[in-house]
Amino acid sequence: ENYGDNINQVIIKDGVESIGNYAFYKSPVMSVQIPETVKSIGRAAFGESNLMEITVPGSVKVIGDEAFYDCKSLKSATFYEGVQSIGVNAFHKCGIAYLDFPASITSVGAGAFMECDSLVQVRFAKGEQNVSLGNDLFSKCWYLSNVTLPVNADKISAGMFARCYMALTYLYIPRGVEVCGVGTDRS
Repeated sequence: ENYGDNINQVIIKDGVESIGNYAFYKSPVMSVQIPETVKSIGRAAFGESNLMEITVPGSVKVIGDEAFYDCKSLKSATFYEGVQSIGVNAFHKCGIAYLDFPASITSVGAGAFMECDSLVQVRFAKGEQNVSLGNDLFSKCWYLSNVTLPVNADKISAGMFARCYMALTYLYIPRGVEVCGVGTDRS
C-alpha cells in the first residue's frame, strides 16, 4: 500500500532550503507549512496537487515554473515581503480568487495566472524596483474585475488580459508603463 496517498498535511522542518522539482506533484496533500529557511520552490513542486492553501514566507525568493499549476482546490495564497520571482505558468488554472503580492516582486513569468477562472482581484504592492511581466498573464481569467499592476511594471504585455472582457472594471496602469497589446479579443 502507498501510505503517501493518505497524507494531507505536510510540515517542512526548519533547515530545509528548497522544495525540489515535482516534490508534491499530483499529491493529495491539502496543507503545507513552509519554514523561513526555504529559499526556492521548484518546478511543478505542487503541480496538480490537492493543496487548499499556501503561505510563502519572505525567505522564498523564487517560485518555480508551474509550481502550483492546476491546483484547482487552491483557494488561499499568502506571499510575504521578500518573494521576488514567480515562474512561468506558476498558478495556471488555480482556484484562487484574491491575490496580493508584496513590493519585493521583480518578475512574473508568462501565463502565471492564466485560466484562473475564480480569480477576481490581483494587487501588487507599490515597490521601488522594476517589475518584468510576462505575456498572457491573466488570459482567460473570465471573472477578473480588479487589477493593480506594479508601479514600475515594464509593460502591459501581449495577451495580458485576453478574454477578460466579462468583468474587468478596474485596471490601474501606472505612468510610464508601455502598452504592448492589451488583448481583450473576444474570440
